[in-house]
Amino acid sequence: MNLETYLETNNRTTADLVNLFSVGAVLDTVSGDTFPMLAGGTIDFDETMNLMDMDISDDSFDWYDSLAWGDKEIVDEVMDDLSYDKYCENNPAFNAAMNGHPEYI
Repeated sequence: MNLETYLETNNRTTADLVNLFSVGAVLDTVSGDTFPMLAGGTIDFDETMNLMDMDISDDSFDWYDSLAWGDKEIVDEVMDDLSYDKYCENNPAFNAAMNGHPEYI
């Protein structure tokens, strides 16, 4: 899959993708999916790993620990957003209390 196909298929723009040069990966900030950067600037969309599937205390620790300061901030923000979204999905009472708009807190 190429970049154009990925963007069209997933309803994304290039603004939704961030290069994490310190670990040689591209991050989809909407889904949390990461993809390896290949030589020549291409992206390997076939080798997906989602941030939320990484066990930071296990094999992924080296990857996470290798993030440069700016890259780490981006990854942490995306993980926080995805965790919050999952919390809202899994807590209907909370979602109902927010009238279906938990993003307003």
